[in-house]
Amino acid sequence: MLKPSKLARLGALLLLPIAFATSAWPRPGDSSEPGRAVLRLEALNLAELEQADRQRASRGRVAHFAAPRQVDVDPWSFGVWRAQKSESSTTRATARWTLGIVADGATSISLRFDRFQLPDGAELVLRGATAASRPLTLADAVPNRRGDAPELWTPPILGSRVDLELKVPIDRLGQIDLHLDRIHHGYAGFASPESTASGCRLDVGCDDARPGEESEALRQQATSVALLIIDGVRFCSGFLVSDVAQSGQPLLLTAAHCGLDHRAADSVVVLWNYRRKICGGTTPAPSASFQSGATLLASNRRTDVALLELNRRPDPKWNLTWAGWDRSDDPLGTAITVHHPNAGPQSFARATTAARSHYFATADDPAGDHLRIESWSEGTTEGGSSGAPLFDADGRVRGWLRGGHAACDNRLPDWFGRLADAWDDHRGPSYRLRDWLDPRGTEMVAVDGWSQSSVGPGQLQ
Repeated sequence: MLKPSKLARLGALLLLPIAFATSAWPRPGDSSEPGRAVLRLEALNLAELEQADRQRASRGRVAHFAAPRQVDVDPWSFGVWRAQKSESSTTRATARWTLGIVADGATSISLRFDRFQLPDGAELVLRGATAASRPLTLADAVPNRRGDAPELWTPPILGSRVDLELKVPIDRLGQIDLHLDRIHHGYAGFASPESTASGCRLDVGCDDARPGEESEALRQQATSVALLIIDGVRFCSGFLVSDVAQSGQPLLLTAAHCGLDHRAADSVVVLWNYRRKICGGTTPAPSASFQSGATLLASNRRTDVALLELNRRPDPKWNLTWAGWDRSDDPLGTAITVHHPNAGPQSFARATTAARSHYFATADDPAGDHLRIESWSEGTTEGGSSGAPLFDADGRVRGWLRGGHAACDNRLPDWFGRLADAWDDHRGPSYRLRDWLDPRGTEMVAVDGWSQSSVGPGQLQ
């Protein structure tokens, strides 16, 4: 229910004459407080943030790329409203609310609305200097754990300013419940200027020197891989994985050490197809193909596996792939990983072989539950690559990146968790993969991947 002050403002907007295309609604105090149309956040203390990231690394946790800033913003307290008349007798008059957010020194900005209740016909767009998000609607929100209005986690917009534009049918203004409580002030990742045409980071499009079929296979596998934003402040890689029935259930696998629990799963923003179009090309904006919200199905710290079910199936227009897998102990041969280093566009790394390892980093692993890449022959992994799939010579996933020492300036090893080891656990479905990837108990050992482009209209129900 709207508070009395909000009802008064709503009434003022509804009574506006709409003889012109737009009419400003200057709320009391706007002229003397012009800053209310732009919310400005001071610069971050980078030294403190870097120290905190070093401490996280020492405890085996993933680095952050942004810091959360608590705010208390709603459309009735900040921003500017304008009324726009309908263009025909069949369309509704609309109200448009705008607000600018400036975070000094930010490399990116993303938002968390702890209440995001919009009526039919309403949409929110975030505009940056070089790109805008697609329109965000109630369908993008996720149920919150308080049980009231849904919440919305947005993709990052590059740069230090984002402009919000909310459009609402004017006769449905009373149905808005919108509250912004957190701004994620980016300080790392995304805008890094490193070249990818070198031997360090290799764009997926840099594999053209390979035979045509091999390069095309890599590009197809890469469409299963996504950049994951968790809690708005940290990032990992992850990938769509098929079940035995190839049902199209939106299962996404990543590493448990990315910090995923049931609450954090709600916050996940999945960025698909975040890659450069050509080898060494310009960095794209990471906001075109995305979805938010997931449910945690299984998590196991020992095997470092986390399996999520996304809140909805990916849009068929994104033309993604569900990765196949192999849980056997057969030799891998050539191994390839596709990942998002430092929250950047997709890269790949290739090794001539991967072998079972009886230790992980400096810890013993008597069961040989890890796959060890002694060194990458092409490319490397970096921070943000955690959770990336390791494909074998047949293009099936054998594991996901758990950690290691590889970086741009060395040829040190990496370790991947094994799908074969994470398949079963006596503690039950919440700790293992078999109940979710093979729910009918077929005991299949290997499954091929498949793409949305290979599925006819209406086949995915």
